[in-house]
Amino acid sequence: YYFDNVTYSLYHAIDWVGTGWYKFVGPEGHRMADKPVGPKHCGSENSGWINGSHPTTPGSSTNVSVCFDCIEEDFPKECCFIKEATITNCGQYFVYFLQQVYGRYCATNDSLEQ
Repeated sequence: YYFDNVTYSLYHAIDWVGTGWYKFVGPEGHRMADKPVGPKHCGSENSGWINGSHPTTPGSSTNVSVCFDCIEEDFPKECCFIKEATITNCGQYFVYFLQQVYGRYCATNDSLEQ
């Protein structure tokens, strides 16, 4: 699923309820992307991905920066702006404390970057 700013578009993700804890589920992915995705992905001009890594120990949490790729002056730009997030490893899945953002947080099913 995508998580986005409800004021950004009439077509916002129905799962987004504002700043808070989220779990990624569904065919789009089971966790947040941890490498650049490029602008205009995940249903938004501004596409968010973790510039950092997921915690590896169940029960542990880590604070990360989430980069948002965008278009500036008609050219793609990596990491135009950043929002802070917290990731908790729940063993079989991760949960994310995400902030309100002008864009969307991207999900993936790719293997974890180590």
